[in-house]
Amino acid sequence: MLFVSPPFLAVITLVALSASGIITFNPRIDVPRRLLILDAVVYWVLAAILSALLFHARAAVAFVRLNAAKIAGTLVSLALSLIIAEYGARIVVARTRGFSLVPSPTLHHTSPPNLSLRDNTGSFVRTNADGLRSGWTRESFRTQHDRIAVIGDSFTFGLGVNDDETTPYFLEQLLRERLGRDDVGVLNAGTISWSPLIERNAFRDVVRDYHPTVTVLLLDVTDIGDDYKYAQDIVPESDPDDPRFVTDTVEPEPLFALLKLTGPIVDVLRTPRAVLDTLRGETADTDPWRHFRLEIDGVVETNRWFVLRYPLDKTRPYFEKTLSYARDIARDVRAADSEILVVVPPRYFQWNDRECPNDWNLRQRTRNEPYEHEYFKFFDEAAKKEAFPIISLLPAFQATDRFPLVLDHDAHWNKEGNRFVAETLADLLLERGLVR
Repeated sequence: MLFVSPPFLAVITLVALSASGIITFNPRIDVPRRLLILDAVVYWVLAAILSALLFHARAAVAFVRLNAAKIAGTLVSLALSLIIAEYGARIVVARTRGFSLVPSPTLHHTSPPNLSLRDNTGSFVRTNADGLRSGWTRESFRTQHDRIAVIGDSFTFGLGVNDDETTPYFLEQLLRERLGRDDVGVLNAGTISWSPLIERNAFRDVVRDYHPTVTVLLLDVTDIGDDYKYAQDIVPESDPDDPRFVTDTVEPEPLFALLKLTGPIVDVLRTPRAVLDTLRGETADTDPWRHFRLEIDGVVETNRWFVLRYPLDKTRPYFEKTLSYARDIARDVRAADSEILVVVPPRYFQWNDRECPNDWNLRQRTRNEPYEHEYFKFFDEAAKKEAFPIISLLPAFQATDRFPLVLDHDAHWNKEGNRFVAETLADLLLERGLVR
């Protein structure tokens, strides 16, 4: 018999009402409806089992005593099965998990060097000796007449697509085609979760040795929050112009492979906690290694989307810090006889809410944060004052009718989105005479 105690029934009823859209706890609780429904089913079953055990405690104890030998045998069998399953899971994880980021005292973290595998998105990833997602070596890249290095985060890296579906790959093919020659190289110098604070060191320590003739810095709206977080990871007394980072802040891999494979199940069980955190005024953070606490107007912000929730007069200091790192990069790029182009692309919700219908990041923000365009307002202002070009891609995205350009469940560009960005960058480079 399935039954639940009144507290469980109350919680399940609230979740069901929220899933049906009848009530809303808080405008920032935007958990996918199917996940809420699955939560209701899972917790209903758990509540029924727990309630049954509580109401029939004596019968349960008697059953255990009567069948102690059988239960012990079942537990031993279960333990052996879990051990066998763990070894099987390790084989699966080794082939499909992707890769772990490598802690770095100078770059905070990097991709593993000389990598060749399919990551946990199913995409093929290959890295060179410097951990860059590129087939170019320093020596082979230097032989090209035009050498374009694209520095950025996971959007530049191409998370969720194959090597030959990334923006840098398409950009190289497009420039070779339009120029009618094959001595043009584009270096993918993007790494997951990098930001300008790290990219400043990356240009000095790695990218500069490729001798790029043009360096494109691809920004992202999350860079401001990431820069704030990574600044907290700088070793005390470290040189602020050449910082060293604490290397234990990169999220460790789970000890057991089964925990890695059961991540989606754990996510289901965590949803009520995410709801409660939001009701307490905190936002859920699915990336603990990026977790921070920042108070703005008496509100404690715990993730990098805070820049979407406040007017620019409240967040300007954080934007200015990121701009200062970009300014340093531009200075170093020009000192290395390379031209600089800073590009500011939008996230999908800043141009088309129909994109990415199952965005997992909606646990950290909503689709309609009140100040989601302050990001462009700031960099449009900066473009009028800085000595290096800053180009917004928002108008290009708003003008296109190509759809979709983003993955279904993740905000990163799909194959066509990467192609579109590459076409836009190719136009900019050619129009400005940076590539001839």
